[in-house]
Amino acid sequence: QQEGAWHMLPRLLVGTSEPLARFFALQQLELLLRSDMYSGQAPATKEALRRGIMDWVRTQYVPHVAENDDTPSRNRLGLLLAMFVKLDYPRRWPGAVDELTSVLVPPEGSSVLARPGSVHLWLRVLLELDSEVADPRMRALQTAEDKAAGAEVKDGVRSDGSLSRVVAAWTRVLAECGPAVDGLDARHLRLPSGPSGVPPTAAEARAAGFPYAALAADGVAAPVTLCNDTLEAVGSWTAWADADALTHPGLLGHVARLVSQAK
Repeated sequence: QQEGAWHMLPRLLVGTSEPLARFFALQQLELLLRSDMYSGQAPATKEALRRGIMDWVRTQYVPHVAENDDTPSRNRLGLLLAMFVKLDYPRRWPGAVDELTSVLVPPEGSSVLARPGSVHLWLRVLLELDSEVADPRMRALQTAEDKAAGAEVKDGVRSDGSLSRVVAAWTRVLAECGPAVDGLDARHLRLPSGPSGVPPTAAEARAAGFPYAALAADGVAAPVTLCNDTLEAVGSWTAWADADALTHPGLLGHVARLVSQAK
């Protein structure tokens, strides 16, 4: 059954437009990656699966986010991509973090709000990756092999230059979305280690000047969602990433302004 699922689930993911079927396929693929079956596959088979998923990601999020994109599937996809990074980076997928950043974050000179769902997916990958490689609660349940894979990921991010590009993208998100959040009550912001903010309603977002196009699929204003997830990612990665890279003056300035606004 697992052998059949290995080939059937990617076809289901690519071929369906139904949110429930897409969510199911992503969930089952993640469970397969956590099983012994993935580790026992030939390197070429692993790469083919990963490349197939990344090709599908490009069709869904580049150059525009697909109309059938939905938040639950996007969050589950973020976990699946984080699992690929954990298992294959840096040895079998040396450019993983850079590739995900270049695919999901619009290039310099374009607005991050042109594809908020894509940027949101990228942030979910970073948050899920932190959970997989650094969260003490997850590590307490992991095998020695899992812990070794997590250590390799952290070493790779610190040494290959990808962290500086992640920080630059975080800075862009906060620089663009931070001022937009000024029109909303500060209670909607979520501090990196503090209580969850209260999502604004669609009516509140429109009153603050956000057009419908800037609303995430779940109705939460995209600038608020992206600011909150960026603050959370910065807060979680600070515990293990290179401190010098994280002290980017632009990033710290935007973080400080939003934190002071939320207090």
